[in-house]
Amino acid sequence: MYFYRLWVSAKAVLAAPEDEDQNPAIIIKAKGIYGNYTKQGVWLPLQVEVTNQGTDLQGELRVTPNENNLELNTMDYVSSAVLPQGSTKGFNYYIPGAFTSVLIELVSGDKVLAKQTVKFAIPSNNELIIGLLDRSEEGLNSLNGLKQASWMGPILATVKNENLPEKAEQLNFFDVLLINDVNLKLTKEQSTALTHWVSRGGTLVVGGVSGWHKVLPNMPPELQEVTVSGVDTITLSALPCNLSEPISEAISGPVRIANLQSSKGKPLFSEQGKPLGIKYSLGEGEVLYLAFDPAIEPMSNWTGSKVLWMDLLVDKKYDFANSSGAVQLGGTLFKGQSDNSYGMANALGNIEDKALPSLQTMAWMIGPYLLLAGLFNYLLLKKLDKRELTWIIVPALSILFVLLIYFTSFKTRPAEIIAHQINVVEMMSGNSLAKITAVTGIFAPTHARYHLELPGNHLVRALPNLDGGKRVDTGTNQRPNAMIRVEQTPGKTNLDFFQMRSWVMRGFSSV
Repeated sequence: MYFYRLWVSAKAVLAAPEDEDQNPAIIIKAKGIYGNYTKQGVWLPLQVEVTNQGTDLQGELRVTPNENNLELNTMDYVSSAVLPQGSTKGFNYYIPGAFTSVLIELVSGDKVLAKQTVKFAIPSNNELIIGLLDRSEEGLNSLNGLKQASWMGPILATVKNENLPEKAEQLNFFDVLLINDVNLKLTKEQSTALTHWVSRGGTLVVGGVSGWHKVLPNMPPELQEVTVSGVDTITLSALPCNLSEPISEAISGPVRIANLQSSKGKPLFSEQGKPLGIKYSLGEGEVLYLAFDPAIEPMSNWTGSKVLWMDLLVDKKYDFANSSGAVQLGGTLFKGQSDNSYGMANALGNIEDKALPSLQTMAWMIGPYLLLAGLFNYLLLKKLDKRELTWIIVPALSILFVLLIYFTSFKTRPAEIIAHQINVVEMMSGNSLAKITAVTGIFAPTHARYHLELPGNHLVRALPNLDGGKRVDTGTNQRPNAMIRVEQTPGKTNLDFFQMRSWVMRGFSSV
């Protein structure tokens, strides 16, 4: 559970208006670190570079995703930007959801100094995204055999070692991650993220032959389930006939393979008593250790390599072209991610009922009115012989007591800020690794701006609106100003909630 600081300000905050007369001395460049693709339910890493060719300036860099789901509260992801003259600075963001574009603006006060829009493509659910760690696609054309439809190949994306995320959720962009013959260097956070990603359904492929010493010792301990006892050069004469789709073309020459052993993994395609791969299951995911290097000849240009990839990673033969169902590729690849955000939002909105006024309280409020409007009013006007004033006194007393009841109720209404939190812990049977997601809702007693601080750096995403309605201007068909503003600073995550409505819970999830 998080311990957080929350305060409220009644000052209204509006997004800065667009300024057509922008500063030409400021240049904004932005791109997705893994390419300009986005994917439903994952976090996209965005890299922004700002160059200031003019005078010194200080402002705020604001990133606004064009979220397809209009029922989610709009969000801005911001960073403080101090740009001396002639400087260039880089900023990194993780943006949630599937969106078609991202608007990046450099704002100073109420003025937009520069802006840039980056467009993204949303791949089909049938397209695999394969991450290649610290290497290009050269020699890996055979990966095109991993496709769910005969007309749709996978997307290959290079990810640098230093850009490997430190949270498993940030790795969900990839269906398969290939680490092959590279100098693997993982921080403690990256190592933990990689292990959790595999346990939650990711497929990790590790190869390298003579490069094993650069990869295997530097992998997380939970993923070191093979040992290597040397390298041999053998002829793979039986492999073409043992594939699910036999290949008539023989492999053009001998292949260097590492001697792999494992007490827990499953050997695949043994030749001369030596497995060409070992598959090890961890939670919902798998690690495939290759004894050969798929990026060098003769395996890289052998026509049977495409079928070999399918047989190594797919648990059973599958008719891709004639099926729209999910494929069991390693772990949970091609499977849709369940999203219970609407249920969570509704749960957060359940506020404890307040007790009704007691009969004694009602008697103290209604009793004096009945006495004054009835008995005392009658006796007084009878004594003064002014019974016609009843038409004035009774309505006046009614108004007076209505105001009294209203202000009494107003003073006794919930005036404190209410925060609800649900911690979701997901674990698989037999797996000690768990995914924890915190879902938080803020209840607004007054119409104001609220500020929340979370210790540590978190990935924050808005939950669906709890007050109903879509966040879109029906007149212009444009999304309005952001409802939630997120800023990462050293050691904490800052959230600002704008345009909060009274008696409404606004929620977000964080990991």
